[in-house]
Amino acid sequence: MFHNLSGYDAHFIVKELASNFKGNNDVLPINKEKYISFTKHVYGFDDNKTPWYNHMQLRFIDSFKFLSSSLDKLSSYLNNDKLRIVRSEFAKLSADDFDLLTRKGVFPYEYVDCAEKLEDTRLPPRESFYSSLTGDTVSESDYAHTENIWQRFVIRTLGEYSDLYLKTDVLLLTDVFENFRDSCINSYGLDPAYYYTLLGFTWDAMLKHTCINFELLTDIDMVIYIERGIRGGLSQCSNRYAQANNKYMQSYDPSKPSSYLMYFDVNNLYGWAMCQSLPYAEFRWVDDTSNFDVNAIAPDSSKGYILEVDLEYPQQLHDAHVDLPFCPTHDKSPGKRQDKLLATVYDKKRYVIHYCNLQQCTRNGLRVTKIHRVLEFAQSPWLRDYIELNTRFRTAAKNDFDKNLYKLMNNAVFGKTMENVRNHVDVKLLTKWNGPYGAEAMIAKPNFHSRSVFSENLVAIEMRKLEVKFNKPIYMGMCILDISKNRLDGKIPRLGNNCAAFMFDEIRYELDGVEIDLNRNVDITSTLKNYTTLSPDKALILTNAGWDIAYHHVVEGDFNFCVPLNMLLGFCEDYKRVVINARHELILIRSRNDNNCVQVDAVVQPRIDIFKIHWRIPHVLLDEVTKLSMLRTLESGRYLSMGFRSWDLYEYPLFQSTTKHSWAIKTASQLEKPQYVIFALQTGRKNVPNEDITIFNDCKLTNMKLYLNSECYPYDDMNLDFDRDRYAILYEMFSRFRKAYYGCDCDETFLTTINFLIRGPFVVIDCSRQNESVKSATVDMRLEFDCKENVPDNTTAYCLIIHDCVVEYSPLTNVVRRIT
Repeated sequence: MFHNLSGYDAHFIVKELASNFKGNNDVLPINKEKYISFTKHVYGFDDNKTPWYNHMQLRFIDSFKFLSSSLDKLSSYLNNDKLRIVRSEFAKLSADDFDLLTRKGVFPYEYVDCAEKLEDTRLPPRESFYSSLTGDTVSESDYAHTENIWQRFVIRTLGEYSDLYLKTDVLLLTDVFENFRDSCINSYGLDPAYYYTLLGFTWDAMLKHTCINFELLTDIDMVIYIERGIRGGLSQCSNRYAQANNKYMQSYDPSKPSSYLMYFDVNNLYGWAMCQSLPYAEFRWVDDTSNFDVNAIAPDSSKGYILEVDLEYPQQLHDAHVDLPFCPTHDKSPGKRQDKLLATVYDKKRYVIHYCNLQQCTRNGLRVTKIHRVLEFAQSPWLRDYIELNTRFRTAAKNDFDKNLYKLMNNAVFGKTMENVRNHVDVKLLTKWNGPYGAEAMIAKPNFHSRSVFSENLVAIEMRKLEVKFNKPIYMGMCILDISKNRLDGKIPRLGNNCAAFMFDEIRYELDGVEIDLNRNVDITSTLKNYTTLSPDKALILTNAGWDIAYHHVVEGDFNFCVPLNMLLGFCEDYKRVVINARHELILIRSRNDNNCVQVDAVVQPRIDIFKIHWRIPHVLLDEVTKLSMLRTLESGRYLSMGFRSWDLYEYPLFQSTTKHSWAIKTASQLEKPQYVIFALQTGRKNVPNEDITIFNDCKLTNMKLYLNSECYPYDDMNLDFDRDRYAILYEMFSRFRKAYYGCDCDETFLTTINFLIRGPFVVIDCSRQNESVKSATVDMRLEFDCKENVPDNTTAYCLIIHDCVVEYSPLTNVVRRIT
């Protein structure tokens, strides 16, 4: 075992093994001059000069391929009680002397240019430890440590120091690797001594723990398709120079605006990506791409997709995205010959991308102009258990050595997923020229690449592979790289869906100081109402009001919306007549924070400043005939009736740890007669800036019933099972609602079945058909619902009640009174 064997010149070892010992030489090459490992086959002979049946294999491995740190750093991770081999060799040393040997020493390599210098009786001066590789000499502390060893161990010559230096190096490396073996065997039941690199070891440990069975790609088009999607991680300097100016600096200039420089780093980036849903089997091309809706796919869907698309990068996004554009590509920088990974705001053609990244792009304003191909696969978070296992091991580790090991075990898994088998080469170490397996025959082969001559009797021949076996799940590496870019999602602020409604806690409409309609929870109320009553065409129009479930509205400075009040108040939607001789008032109560308005990962709460609110009320000019008719009505002194449907939202924020729930809803007045009820559950989204509060959750709901006194809606059980996609009855109730609510003939709905499941689901109950016992009496309202499992913590239930209201007013006397 050698530390950094492949990084140093191991040719002298290879040359001696090949020249002085009979037997084959096997290498695991990086190229013809650098090897991960090499093996010498040594045969023993009996008295008749016959090779023994069981021959010996001397395998040389590189410990740096397992533990990629300096020996000094690795040994510092170990406590003295872990240095068992060093202690056994220096058992008679005092504790102080032993401590001197547990630190990696230094040696004047360039000074010792002949054997005579090893006879020096004094330690060479510090300048003699100069290294042309580093361009510097050793530190003062390292030199003082060397002087201390020279004196304490009564060293007489530089040769004796060399022996001690080499001996402690070998023993420290042995202890380091033996502790590494012990930790691996205890944690994974595998011995790394049987492997060549940490990549191979952790890959087997992962396979052993997860029991995953990969499907290897057999379609070469799929292989090339995936390879086109592998682009690596982005590393760039977006802004070449920035100068801070703030009160914490000595050079602070108070006459200039304050500015700060901040450093952000995503911890465990690839570890997080490997915990997400990853592909493993069932790869197939999607036949119909014309109707493919990428935004309808949930991140944790059982099916995942890799798409080849054309993307338009709208001009208005360029300034907002200039620091970190989406969809980097391999291209040549201006004036350069070599391809680099460039992040640009150019349009993209035939760009291969993971569906989660494409969703990220469309949320931030990029537009898909064409879908060329779609590759479907089965996915699940199958790797999460192994990543979390190593995280638990690292948390429980009692020393830095083990902590560093378990971190490496996770990082190495990702490295193995990126293995490119096209780069594999064959290297032959040959000691003869003639013969079918000699150097002459190898050089004559068509796949000969190059050679390196080590000596008169040893040459290394590099051969290209005649056959490439695509036996690695490279689709994993591609998806991990793409998914990791989603970790930056939210760094570019964007307005959340229905943002304008979430700016206010309450909105109230009054006539002559009398409340006509009130919405105490404008945000969730209008969201649920819009999901159930909008048509696709109306939803497109309302993007001007901030209604946009695709999140195309990227925030960059100022913005404005035009919000129709029929989105927020039932009166404004239902009442179609004029109101005369009355004072109109609209009272808006601002939300306590803007966490639900902006989608952003932020270290501070987002804030929106409202500069101006302008209320536009249409005015009607009457012709003479209509004006006379209206005056006669006014002279009669009759009250004018205004009927509409009011929206009241109720919350049930605290759930008991059970699967059955009963919720008695205390309405403002028991005289209110619910006509429609919309029920939804939501977990962990309220007041969380990087979560979309307009998405609801199924919480494994199995049944729900509404009771108005003794009347039950719906009559039959729903028998829902979201794990088995049994929710058709819910979508049927949802799709019927709009037609019944508006009395229209159109069956069109805003949400497709897939979007209904992603954005919801909701339970929409039509209870407008009521018997006389309910119509003529006060109403007690109760919801009972069952779930397959206990409702998760931080879950809120919402119940939106739509009921009839009637208000009367007298234009002459300005008297307004509420009837129901």
